[in-house]
Amino acid sequence: ASLFEAVAKGHPAQRHLYAGDNPLIDFQGPHTLGWMTAMLARPDGVRRDIHASSPSQSAARTIQSLSELMPLV
Repeated sequence: ASLFEAVAKGHPAQRHLYAGDNPLIDFQGPHTLGWMTAMLARPDGVRRDIHASSPSQSAARTIQSLSELMPLV
């Protein structure tokens, strides 16, 4: 979580949002700090075999495109 802590310190805000596409490596750090998380769904066949193995690895939301991030902010 140290990278995410550095981002939060350098960019203070009431709320942070992290978007990623790999639940195995993308969401645990942001969850630890209470950030909102969004997983970008990939096209068929891309990363389809990667699944979260615990709640801390799951994103709060799944989005189909980055344009869906603005309403979450």
